[in-house]
Amino acid sequence: MRFAIVTGLSAMRIPLAGLFLFLVLDPAPAWRRASACVLALLLASDVLDGWLARRWNVVSTFGYVLDGVADRASYIAALLAVAARFGLHPLIAYGLITRDLILYAARALSPQWSSRISATRALTKAYALAFRLGLAAYFLLDYGDAFGLVTVDATTRDVLLTLFHITMGLVLVFAYASLLLLLRRYVQRVEEHLTSDRGHDRQQG
Repeated sequence: MRFAIVTGLSAMRIPLAGLFLFLVLDPAPAWRRASACVLALLLASDVLDGWLARRWNVVSTFGYVLDGVADRASYIAALLAVAARFGLHPLIAYGLITRDLILYAARALSPQWSSRISATRALTKAYALAFRLGLAAYFLLDYGDAFGLVTVDATTRDVLLTLFHITMGLVLVFAYASLLLLLRRYVQRVEEHLTSDRGHDRQQG
């Protein structure tokens, strides 16, 4: 039962991400306010499923993979929304999505790779923070208007969006710089491990 609850929390983010994208792209303030509620559910389930899995001791490989897929569904929906609604260049969105897929593939091939490289976790967290802050800036501006909390004129909005686009471009540069560094270090570790194994085999022979 507990495993089913955790699995359900992870799985629900996949259709919710699609629902969020559908709602946030509608110009009507009521639909955009509804998308804020869906976004809150996405964020809450993302935190809750991992916490419950550890607390109830129902961590599994299946849950790890499903949580990763659900996370990427949410990220892709958010990036598509930003590209379609706020004019973020599609190539930036494509680059960020592709980077995340590459990183997820590396983790799937070697689930322990982040624990083998001390810099991996710090760089990954730094990128995730920059990425989420970049997305948050867009949606705070939009939801501030939808809920009547913040009203900006068209010129100010254009200036802010330009700054946000530049920020996301810098996030993209950092994303690939950190990814290349992580993959380089991982390859070095693998080569060291293989060299060590060959030396051990020669000693035994």
